[in-house]
Amino acid sequence: MVYMLALLGQPHTVYLLHNRFPHMDIQVLQQTMVRTAESYGVDPVTFGVIYVVAIPFFLASVAWLMRCVRNQQSVVLPATCSSFFFLSSYLYVLAVGDNMPVWVYVVMGVMIAYGIGATVLKVRWQLQERDCAAEVEHERGVGPTDPFSSSSTAEHG
Repeated sequence: MVYMLALLGQPHTVYLLHNRFPHMDIQVLQQTMVRTAESYGVDPVTFGVIYVVAIPFFLASVAWLMRCVRNQQSVVLPATCSSFFFLSSYLYVLAVGDNMPVWVYVVMGVMIAYGIGATVLKVRWQLQERDCAAEVEHERGVGPTDPFSSSSTAEHG
């Protein structure tokens, strides 16, 4: 919830307790949600519910993303999920509201470009890997000489 208030330019509504956990007054959160939803012309309850429900999913997808980075696995799906949950309430505004902030369009554009780029790179990598495997088999004399041939029997002579 801290990042939402920072995005709204109201970080002064978050207080740091002695045990170092962020704390916020629920009434301040309600007022902020209502003002934000009204400025976008959407239902405040729906906007707030989408926003609050997305928080654990966002945190889980960020944890998944960090685990993939740490294990040197593909980060495309976890990064896409993290972005989706981060923007979920604004996707609702995009669908039914108005006065969408410019930064949402920028983040969605980056998300789409990243997804397209990652998909293209993955397909190219898989095609290159297939071609390398076919070349190795050809050098060993295993498999068909034409990688597009449907015959798998070798000539005997």
